[in-house]
Amino acid sequence: MTRIVTPSGFELRVALAARDRDRVGRVLEGWLREQARVAIEATIEDHAPALGVRPAAVSLRDPRSRWGSASRQGRLMFSWRLVLAPPEALETVVIHELAHLRVFGHGPRFWAVVASRRADHLVWRRWLRTHSLELHGALAERVAAEASVG
Repeated sequence: MTRIVTPSGFELRVALAARDRDRVGRVLEGWLREQARVAIEATIEDHAPALGVRPAAVSLRDPRSRWGSASRQGRLMFSWRLVLAPPEALETVVIHELAHLRVFGHGPRFWAVVASRRADHLVWRRWLRTHSLELHGALAERVAAEASVG
């Protein structure tokens, strides 16, 4: 895959071997998952030291009801679909989950920790709620077309 800058913005060009042409959705999802991992890990590296936390493990999944989660054991989970959102939205979710490693729950202390790293977190939480169906629907049309072909 190649990311190209064009006069109208960014374009992603996918070149597949003949044997992969019927799996464009899967190939694209795999690439997006890798991009999400890179972006999420970099964001963790940017914020974890300042928050005085270190995740025990980080995983990517495709949950329908949440963008991220944190366990009391320090395991963080993120939706790979965050990579489809603006970087500020992804950063907001990463900070939110890292903040849970300091304060479990959603009380005033927790929100103060989040705001200390992303003062406009409410804007980006609202953006994710507004665009949730759009992000979860990404690739769905292509995957449906592949299912009818196969």
